[in-house]
Amino acid sequence: MTPSPDTTPSRLTRERIADAALRLADHEGIEALSMRRLGAELGVAAMSLYEYFASKEELLDALVDRATEEIALPSTEGDWRPRMTELAEELRRVLERHPSGVLIRFTRPMLSPGAMRVTECAMQILQSNGFARVDASRAYRTIFLYTFAYASFSGQQETTARTATAEAALLALPAEDYPTVRASASELAQTMSGDLQFRWGLDRILDGLELLTRT
Repeated sequence: MTPSPDTTPSRLTRERIADAALRLADHEGIEALSMRRLGAELGVAAMSLYEYFASKEELLDALVDRATEEIALPSTEGDWRPRMTELAEELRRVLERHPSGVLIRFTRPMLSPGAMRVTECAMQILQSNGFARVDASRAYRTIFLYTFAYASFSGQQETTARTATAEAALLALPAEDYPTVRASASELAQTMSGDLQFRWGLDRILDGLELLTRT
């Protein structure tokens, strides 16, 4: 493959390499991401990539950072609840857009500077509204885990299609063994993905955390 003008070795940058790695991982999965495969995608020798990244682990950190740059951080000033809601919705949006981030987190912590900018924002919001450091830490961890899990289970399938598939599967269960599930098939299917279910669960978490501000 002949390198394009933007991917010749003299024009490579860490950002361009990370962007290409992110696209590759999102479209083909983390298992498809290797220096050799990425080099072929960019039209350069795999060894030239090591001039920018010493290892695949360093590349994965850069990939995560590039994805998290898309998160529009809310203001850290003002009431904590709408700010944390906005942050969680942004985090979910980016995780669903870049499923590679979900897969990477299954294998290693996300502790790169880019990922930590989200944590920094959350901690500032919570602590400036009266949460003690320990409570702010546990609160954000709870919100992050819920958001991360929701994004990982929701996937990229369109909500209507996912709901229809789930309802059909539930209704196909033997009535004598699953009478309650079958009777609730429509309601259960509606919880499989979508904004409504995400906000319902997030609001229940925030309701609980709000009790900490009243003590």
